[in-house]
Amino acid sequence: MFPWYYVGQFGQLGPLSEDQMLELIESQVITRETFVWKDGMQDWVHAASIPAFARVMAPSGPPPVPSGRGPKVAAIAPTLGDSMVQAAPGPTSRVAGGIMQFFIPGLGRLYMGYLALGLLQLIGAIMTCGFLYPWSFIDGILILLGHVPVDGYGRPLRD
Repeated sequence: MFPWYYVGQFGQLGPLSEDQMLELIESQVITRETFVWKDGMQDWVHAASIPAFARVMAPSGPPPVPSGRGPKVAAIAPTLGDSMVQAAPGPTSRVAGGIMQFFIPGLGRLYMGYLALGLLQLIGAIMTCGFLYPWSFIDGILILLGHVPVDGYGRPLRD
């Protein structure tokens, strides 16, 4: 069997056997939208387009709307558009994160869940005796202006 590769959270990973890929699919590390590739393929494709992988993947989205008898779900379904579905905001505040960036480099990013970036700003400012402090200051301004819409976990920031 040809080794498989996939694009994960940390970039391209592999080579992996088909059995290893199936284990990752079952543990939901590889989802329907994950790009996969193996030797002989022209380009990267979604994992759901590979028949061997699609068989073991969980279906995407909710089950079909029931018809016939039962609750009148079909009557209200068209009124629920994608615009109404929004993620619940996380516990972190955009204003607090932006202001923290001004006082201690990287502290706002650490507060918002961006551990690597926050530590990089903090250590960078310490190691350069404050030379990299403007990076953190400008980042705080960008956070306050709304250029960072989500926290490090993908949840919308509170205002």
